[in-house]
Amino acid sequence: MEGAGAMRFATPLHRFVYYVLLVGLSASVVLILAGSVWSLATTGALPERTLPATQVLRSVLAGEAQGLVSAGLLGILLTPLVAVAATVVVSASRRDGVGVLAGIGVALVMVVGLLLGGA
Repeated sequence: MEGAGAMRFATPLHRFVYYVLLVGLSASVVLILAGSVWSLATTGALPERTLPATQVLRSVLAGEAQGLVSAGLLGILLTPLVAVAATVVVSASRRDGVGVLAGIGVALVMVVGLLLGGA
């Protein structure tokens, strides 16, 4: 017997995607909060800008607050893409061609949107 607040999922894929989104977004929020608190504690202000994706890892490894905030924001952007990629993998394992093509199409739209978003 399940509790009143228990989540019900139509398929294991739905459960998997739910947890990918939950973990990804939760980790992103933790990074943003940690970076914000670290920045306020060390400089008295929040970071004024985010870093380019190519500089985020170096900044995080250097212990910079701006890197943590940027990593969190990057995580928010990439989490849905990871969920779509997981859906494509599961669809492929089930030999669901329509699911694979639909997932690839969605992923392409997301990537193009990310790349052209600042244009």
